[in-house]
Amino acid sequence: HLQRCAPYANMVERLFPAGAQATTRAEVPYLPVRLFKTLELRSVPEAEVIKTLSAEWKGLIDDANTAIDTQDGDLFWSVFTKESQDLFTHMAEIDMALSGTENETPIQHILKQQKDFNVVYSLEDEDHVAHTATLVAVIRTTGEQARFPLKFVEKEGGGWLADYTEVLAVRLGNLKESLIRRLVADLDKALHTGDPAAFSAAVTAATVSGCPDFMHVLPAAPANPKKPVTLADQLAGIKKSGIDISIDALDTAAMKATVSGKAGDKALGPIDLSFVEDAGKVRIDATSACSPAPAP
Repeated sequence: HLQRCAPYANMVERLFPAGAQATTRAEVPYLPVRLFKTLELRSVPEAEVIKTLSAEWKGLIDDANTAIDTQDGDLFWSVFTKESQDLFTHMAEIDMALSGTENETPIQHILKQQKDFNVVYSLEDEDHVAHTATLVAVIRTTGEQARFPLKFVEKEGGGWLADYTEVLAVRLGNLKESLIRRLVADLDKALHTGDPAAFSAAVTAATVSGCPDFMHVLPAAPANPKKPVTLADQLAGIKKSGIDISIDALDTAAMKATVSGKAGDKALGPIDLSFVEDAGKVRIDATSACSPAPAP
């Protein structure tokens, strides 16, 4: 190393002159480890260098573990790419909608959930050429383990960020499907019970005011044109029909679903529903089906 690394030779010559004559490993001068992080100390041609990134990558995972233990949102975000942060946030928002969680920010929800699971992370199978590794999650209380693919992206100006988008995208799709199915089940229950409050909680305000009978169950003309038809009246008529709604197809990426219904022997639909944010919550928008009832 003295012969092939000029910076190292200079330090030894100035700080440890006797070190150049070392004949045993014990006589080799010690240098602070930080020097190898801040200086390029190599004894092979640059073209033959393979960067060893284990310490930096493991440092990121250590930061993630610390952030979970201390509930430090800024530290947790500093570990991940912006794309990963966005997916984490979207997942937290959907999970909070599914669980009815309130008074938490997405990052608070993420960190609290991770701490409740009592998980600690580590790395395996690091590939310094492809910039990939396996993220190992261990539940401290049970020892149960799970492994996930992880990538690392080099930042401008130096340093690394963890890219967890591959796993998060799959989890987000699963959460979206769960949310869609839950909302359709809530809607089906509201129509079965004729409950205006439950119906209004499941669908957008535009659906409530524009087309509560989006499956076209009721007659096109009211029985008594002189009497105003209320939402409760319409839902009572839909309840009387004995309608059942089921999902035919899902598009989790677009947050859409195609549903069909059955009222006695009468088949209804299919119609397309969208799932949108309305008044701070995700609700069903059926306004695209608000056209007049089709001719028999």
